[in-house]
Amino acid sequence: MSKLTTILLAGPACLLVACGTPENQGEIAKDTTTVIAEQETGRPYIPSPLSVSAIGRVEAAPDIAVVTGLIEIENKSHDAAYARVADIINGVQATADTADTEMSYTDISAANKWDQDCLADNREAHTRYAENLTAQRHNRSVRWQMKSLAEQNEKARESYESERLKRLATIRKLRANRDIPEFRRDLFEKEEGLEDFESRFEQAQKQRDDQKKRLEKSVKEVEPRLSQKSCGVLNVKASLRFTARINPAEKAP
Repeated sequence: MSKLTTILLAGPACLLVACGTPENQGEIAKDTTTVIAEQETGRPYIPSPLSVSAIGRVEAAPDIAVVTGLIEIENKSHDAAYARVADIINGVQATADTADTEMSYTDISAANKWDQDCLADNREAHTRYAENLTAQRHNRSVRWQMKSLAEQNEKARESYESERLKRLATIRKLRANRDIPEFRRDLFEKEEGLEDFESRFEQAQKQRDDQKKRLEKSVKEVEPRLSQKSCGVLNVKASLRFTARINPAEKAP
C-alpha cells in the first residue's frame, strides 16, 4: 500500500502531492524540479531543497507558474493612454483564457510627462529671482552703512576743524611771545600736539575711506528678471501591474 506524502516547493511553485511505493523502499531520489519562473521573470532561480518524508522514490515539479508583469504606455492624453492599456489587457486576457490561468491586475496609475526644458527655464527664473532678492537686501544694507559712515565723517571733520582752529589760535599767541622762555616751551609742546592731532585724524580718515571703498565693492549686481513660462504636458504615462497564475506550469505563454 502506498503512503501519501505532502511536499511544499519553495519559490514559484505550489502544493505538490507524490506517492512512494514499497518496492523502492530506502531509495529517495533528489527532486527533479521543473523551473519555469526563470524564463518568465528574467530573474535567476535559486533552488531550495524539498522537505521529503516518504518511503520510496519521489519526483516533483511545480504545479503553478507565477508570472508578474508591468504595462506602461505613453500617449498625448489620459484617455488615450488608458485606452491603449485596456487594449493590451484584452490581449493578455485572451491569451490567458487559452490556459488555466488566474489573472489579477493592481497598481493602475497615470503620471504626466512635463516639458523638462520649460521646467528647467522656470527653475532658472526662480533662482534668478531669489538671488536678486538677496542682492537687493544686501545693497540696502550697504547703502545704510555708507550713509552712516558719511555722517560719521561729517561729524569727525567738523570736530577736527573746530579743535584745530582752537589749537592754531593758541599757537599764534605763543609765537607772538616766543622771546619769553616759558612761552617757547609751551609753543613747542602745542606744535607737537597739533602735529599728533592732525596725524591721528588723517589715520582715522584713511580707515573710513578704506571702509567706504570696501562697501562700494561689495554692492551686488541685480540682473534682469526672467519671466516664468506656463509649462505644458508632453505625454501621459499610464501603467498597470498584473500577476498570472498558470496551471499547469508548462502552459505558461
